[in-house]
Amino acid sequence: MHKTDDSRPVLIIGAGLSGLALGRLLTNNDIANIVFEASPPERSQGFAISMHERIAMHCGPGLPTAGTTSWMCVMDIDSRASRVRSQVLPHIVPEVVPVVVYHGEFEVSRDEYDRYMRPVIGNANILAGVGDGFNTLITVCNITKTRVHLDWSYSRPACGENDRLFNDKKLEDQTREPPQALLDELSSRQLAEPWARYINPETIRQHSVFHWISRCVFMPTADALQAAQAGVVFIGDSWHAMPIFGGEGSNHTLVDSTELAAAMVKEAAVDRAVAVYYQGAARRCPEAVRRSRSRFYVLHRPMAEWREIAEKRRVKAALKQQME
Repeated sequence: MHKTDDSRPVLIIGAGLSGLALGRLLTNNDIANIVFEASPPERSQGFAISMHERIAMHCGPGLPTAGTTSWMCVMDIDSRASRVRSQVLPHIVPEVVPVVVYHGEFEVSRDEYDRYMRPVIGNANILAGVGDGFNTLITVCNITKTRVHLDWSYSRPACGENDRLFNDKKLEDQTREPPQALLDELSSRQLAEPWARYINPETIRQHSVFHWISRCVFMPTADALQAAQAGVVFIGDSWHAMPIFGGEGSNHTLVDSTELAAAMVKEAAVDRAVAVYYQGAARRCPEAVRRSRSRFYVLHRPMAEWREIAEKRRVKAALKQQME
């Protein structure tokens, strides 16, 4: 694609890693673009990189609320709840996956971490806890000489319509007080150490606890091409969102950005570049959505299946050792 007219730039909605990557790739190839992002400073949960004055861009007034704007096309990297998609293709809506996921953030002293966590986690940064149909993960986010910042996740498949922890209509948010149903359930799990030390009813009351709702978005390629006729191109979660737990969303979103940028640089016409991009993405994204959706259940097996897997690995290792 030849150098574009600055008066008709590509509009990129969403300044996460993929949005910034796409913007940089286009800029490096003389394709004019503007990146838009809305992420308030007080928001502590989210994957967007906030762009502040004098750091990443000149802070302008944002998208116009009225009138007309001349642009080449809109690249929608907004999110699974894309407002652009809801306007252009209102029939494409996120599907709620019937799973329960709670996430907490906390910190401990370095001495406490070295005493209780280090002997189990070693030099890794993820301590995976596998239960009978549920998982508890503890992740190390940052280590200093005096403090260690960690987070935990508790997840399992939903248990029918009367599951007290599953509500597909409630928005995910930070909970002021962990629900009693969660506290009761954690009490019944009889977790081993060090999970029991940090994921228990008393301790998590002191943590920042978030309730996550897992959603998928699946958009047929025909619909994506229809939107392209109106000048809208979808990238990442806006057209193939995957669950946070076990999903591949970030990887595919970055691949989307690099492949779209490469097509726009190579092809002389925007519509041809978009067609090439969708042709490649359609071969990997729909299957990735289905794969990531089913992976949650694979990772939350009954304990009997985990023991069977462990026994098979033990036998295999023993046979290998005998052959050596």
